[in-house]
Amino acid sequence: MAAAQRPNKAKPVPARSKSNLPIAGIAVGAVVVILIIAVMFAGGDQLGGAEFGEPEISGDALPLTLDSNPIDATQDPAFGLAIPEVTGQDFDGNTVEIKRGAPTALLFVSHSCPHCQDEIPEVQSWLDAGGGVDGVDIITVSTVANSAASNWPPSSWLAGEGWEPDVIADDSDSSVFAAFGGQAIPYWVFVDGDGNVAQRTSGRMQIPAIEAAMLAIAE
Repeated sequence: MAAAQRPNKAKPVPARSKSNLPIAGIAVGAVVVILIIAVMFAGGDQLGGAEFGEPEISGDALPLTLDSNPIDATQDPAFGLAIPEVTGQDFDGNTVEIKRGAPTALLFVSHSCPHCQDEIPEVQSWLDAGGGVDGVDIITVSTVANSAASNWPPSSWLAGEGWEPDVIADDSDSSVFAAFGGQAIPYWVFVDGDGNVAQRTSGRMQIPAIEAAMLAIAE
């Protein structure tokens, strides 16, 4: 899918060096690799029910991210494209939506990803200190869940970190992550007020870069 030619409403900002999650026995190096969007461990009885949602996704999926984050966000094949909309549930069954029409920072994380384990407390500490950008929501998608990980389940991991932003539990096929073109986590998607992609970044981001990206989409 070719990126639509729409006005650039967001200024690209630099991200920290990338991080990756090993999937299905694939050794991960220093560069981002394609994640296999699949159930990673056989046997449905291994998968905790409340840790997986049943999100409903509408709209076209975004193209896959590039192998490396472009310096210029307009070079991303998803730049300017409308995001798919999602109606999902948090771990308590409450409805959480990803909708067009409001500036939003989407953060895709996996509890078993060591870089996500670093990202979440850093962002929460920033928020606790009064960080964040007025008018820009942060919505988290818990994805690529692994019942064999030592910090299973993801709901307990996020609660233990005091994570406050809304969370959508992805399904066991990581369908929301796939719909947003994700290939590595943590994964940020910054959405402008029209519901279009302003920037996507695979890998951890420094707090100043997160804040700058959020300011760029704020209205």
